[in-house]
Amino acid sequence: MFRFHFAARLTLYSVALIVLSVMVSSVTVYHFKIRELTDNLGKELLGIVNTTAVAIDAGQHERIQFDAAGKMQDLAAFNAIQQQLIAIKRANNLTSHGSPIYTVRATEGFATNRVVEFVVLTDPDETGQIPAGNLYEAPQTLQTALAGQSATSGVYTDPHGEWISAAAPIRDSKGRVVGAVQADRTAAYFAKEALQTVKTVLVSALASVAGASFLAWWFARRLVKPLKQLAETARQVGRGNFDFKAELNRGDEIGDISRSFDDASRQLADSRKRDQALTSDLQTANQQLERAVASATELAVAAQAADRAKSEFLAAMSHELRTPLNHVIGLGEFVLDSPLDADQRENVELMRNSGQELLRMVEGVLDFSMMESRRLRLSGAPFDLRACVDAAAADALPKAAGKPIQFTIEVADGVPAEMFGDAARLRQVLFNLLENSMKFTERGTVSLRVTSAGEMPDRRPLRFSVQDTGPGIGPDQRTQLFKSFTQLDGSNTRRHGGIGLGLVLSQRLVQLMGSEITVQSEVGQGSTFSFVLDSAPPPATEPAA
Repeated sequence: MFRFHFAARLTLYSVALIVLSVMVSSVTVYHFKIRELTDNLGKELLGIVNTTAVAIDAGQHERIQFDAAGKMQDLAAFNAIQQQLIAIKRANNLTSHGSPIYTVRATEGFATNRVVEFVVLTDPDETGQIPAGNLYEAPQTLQTALAGQSATSGVYTDPHGEWISAAAPIRDSKGRVVGAVQADRTAAYFAKEALQTVKTVLVSALASVAGASFLAWWFARRLVKPLKQLAETARQVGRGNFDFKAELNRGDEIGDISRSFDDASRQLADSRKRDQALTSDLQTANQQLERAVASATELAVAAQAADRAKSEFLAAMSHELRTPLNHVIGLGEFVLDSPLDADQRENVELMRNSGQELLRMVEGVLDFSMMESRRLRLSGAPFDLRACVDAAAADALPKAAGKPIQFTIEVADGVPAEMFGDAARLRQVLFNLLENSMKFTERGTVSLRVTSAGEMPDRRPLRFSVQDTGPGIGPDQRTQLFKSFTQLDGSNTRRHGGIGLGLVLSQRLVQLMGSEITVQSEVGQGSTFSFVLDSAPPPATEPAA
């Protein structure tokens, strides 16, 4: 049943395609033949009227006139030209429902009304009269001929059928147009010729359809059997029976497909064996991975506990160290207020400054541990911005002692005197940035600028910038700037001191304030560290009803 259905469908599709092709070809041939015959007939008629117009005696044609009663003048001239036209009509087999060839002349108002007058005709009309002297509106072919050019009409239709006409001007001895001759011929005969051509095409096409149908049926029957066997092979393989083989020993494309099916079955069988082996290995690996994950989880928990213990230890140690350091610094301040000689004062100042430096390091470690444990909180209150900036600068100035450095502070016009935020933490950030610039700048300038960063509704953003003429920072070193306990050059630790937490703490504090420290630097040109903070207090929230 499957074989019959497939063969029938293939045959019907082939026949339908051939029939469609024959129909399109027949219509194309018919229209092409009609156009060809029309062109040939138009050329033939044009040759007839051109020859006739030259043969007609223009003087005789002019002498044929009609009085007011329609009576013809100079019947002899009419008969002479009529005989000429009858001879041409018979020689060229011209036929029409009226006179197939005739002459006309333009009336006095032709330029406006396009009316012409029949002069000589070969045949009578439907009433049996030769309508010489009658008037009628000239078609386009006669209008063109009376204008001095020969013309054909193409095929046109009237109540008597389809026709084609051609007209040519009649000229006197001086070349003036005195009339026109037109010939008509029925178009029915070349339509018959076109239909005959189509019939010939159809007969040939039907023979082709019969042969093609037989070949399609034979080919479909021959193709179905191996396809059915291939379909059964595909079903067996789909069910997992990879040992089933098509085994079609053919040398054509179907044989290639059969061999491809058999190769695929063998590959699938081998692949299933490999998959089974891999599945076993994967199960073993999964068990090992589960044990590794459990061990890693235990290690992670232990590491988190160790990290918390480290942070707690650092915080505790920082608190414990701050108390004796404050005592040492306070004692130094007290001793400095007493009478001392120069050497004693220098030694005490060194002791005090070292204690202050050590205290800042301890406080940095404390802040870092609080950040690591997410226990650092910012306060918010109005404060004097200029006082905060000056205090940070005063704390950092000792780092520039003994260096040819020009230090400037610039607070731009329009910057508000009061700012809302955590004054101590802002002072700490500015101090760290200034200390860093003064530490690494051997000569030149270090400047602190506070400028407006634009205006927004309910916001007053300010830009804080610290610029220096130090050694600058290369692109590959900038990624290390904000890493904990890191300095770009290891020798700096011995030369300038510090534990590498200043920029890290500053960045994290600025991030807590809702901004980010950016760096612009070129090696040998210096560096600029900047960040933007909102100086306005946050908008008040309405209490819940």
